[in-house]
Amino acid sequence: MKSTKLNKHLLVGVLLCHVFLQSAFRESAYGVAELGEPRLNPNERIRLETGMVNGLLVDRYTWRDSAGRPRSASLVRYGQGAGGYAVQFTYQVQDSLFASWRTVYLNPPQFRGDAGFGYFVSHELYRYFDATVCPDGSNNCTIAALHGEDDSPLSVYLPGSGRTVSVTTDEAIHEFTLNYPHWGTTIPIANPNGGDVTPSHPAFHKKYDLPVTIRWTFTAGRDYPLWSVTYDFRAAPVNTVSADMRGPYGYLIFDGGINGPITALEWGDRYVFKTQGNTVSTQSQWTWNTLNQGARYNLLVAGQYEMGVVETVPYRMSKLGSGYSDDRGHTSAHGLGCADAGWRMPCNWEWPYQSVQYEEFDTRPTRAKKLAWGTAPYMGTDRTSDDMGEPMAGYPVVSYSVWITFNKSAGTKTRNLATSIRSE
Repeated sequence: MKSTKLNKHLLVGVLLCHVFLQSAFRESAYGVAELGEPRLNPNERIRLETGMVNGLLVDRYTWRDSAGRPRSASLVRYGQGAGGYAVQFTYQVQDSLFASWRTVYLNPPQFRGDAGFGYFVSHELYRYFDATVCPDGSNNCTIAALHGEDDSPLSVYLPGSGRTVSVTTDEAIHEFTLNYPHWGTTIPIANPNGGDVTPSHPAFHKKYDLPVTIRWTFTAGRDYPLWSVTYDFRAAPVNTVSADMRGPYGYLIFDGGINGPITALEWGDRYVFKTQGNTVSTQSQWTWNTLNQGARYNLLVAGQYEMGVVETVPYRMSKLGSGYSDDRGHTSAHGLGCADAGWRMPCNWEWPYQSVQYEEFDTRPTRAKKLAWGTAPYMGTDRTSDDMGEPMAGYPVVSYSVWITFNKSAGTKTRNLATSIRSE
């Protein structure tokens, strides 16, 4: 996976800072107050409220989880400089010493352009051109780079709309829609990062606006929001665009406001990857050789707290595909995972899902709380298998659903959910 550029996050961070500075004026402008601690009446299972959370106007959904306790997600309305994402999650844990319940808040850090969670990001495939026209002097980059544009904008800063689809006594559905642009070609190119070169002349390039629909579903009795996305490539002829899909995407402080070090990192694609020890850095030891009998997932753990993303179907039924890695199926005992960078861990572009690998990741234990998803980089093409030969489907419409998990179980509950989703 190619990096999400840090300078992009710094630039949009300036905009986010402006958003925070304007928050003091919003309460009077919108005529609503800051929402208090999420609560439900004794016989209430779902509640929808509109108000301010973290200085932003939101639709907050509170539902009763599997333990009968309230959980909430605050979804930001458009028209505030950014929109279409969750600015806060909450859930309750029981204090073992006093046997009382307290609310855990997952909040965004200040002054990060990627703060919040559950928005959409998609990266254009790096391709080979017929001339050395790329900004770095090579012939391998994105078409967007040739036109001086970002190949993977954060959807929170794109125009969009949101609405409550339905609210019943047991379930609520909220929807965001937007157009997510990608540069492509005017003629089909079947293998743009392999044997088929892309014309460098601008006459062969076109920017396509491609519809995205995101649905959040909150169900009483379940612990986690269901996040579903549909990316419609039909406006771009097949094999003119090639990209991955990384939503849900974002950054939340999920360890009760501590913002402590990450103590474990895991994911599951064909095999399950796990770091060893209680810190995560470029020098962590790891295993990536246990066959995944459950679902795809991506998981960060910080002490007892966790946040993850779990697909709703078993890996063997998933059609999302993965990128290439020659570390897959091995362990760190095999040798350096990324010899060119001196990493014991796999190279950042080899991770099947984005998380902390681009967040100033080095030999020091990381505290980064970045989390996202990942697919093969061939969405928009007619390829039927990824770089490992696993089945994938990337045209004309790509849809998938994932659970967004947050708990205090040191990763156990997320891991158990992924394991429980098995083929019949």
